[in-house]
Amino acid sequence: MLWRELTAAGWKARKPTGLCVEYTYVKPGISGRLDSTRKGEDFFVDVYIVTTSS
Repeated sequence: MLWRELTAAGWKARKPTGLCVEYTYVKPGISGRLDSTRKGEDFFVDVYIVTTSS
């Protein structure tokens, strides 16, 4: 249910790169290389982070 709401709001999933095995979920309007200091604000890697930070 959460992912349906995020995609309706414009969030996108990026496939894993390199040795990563988890998808990265990116806020609308964010493109290119991600700034790791903005993790949790502009993007997240684990759905658990979103469900526990509310």
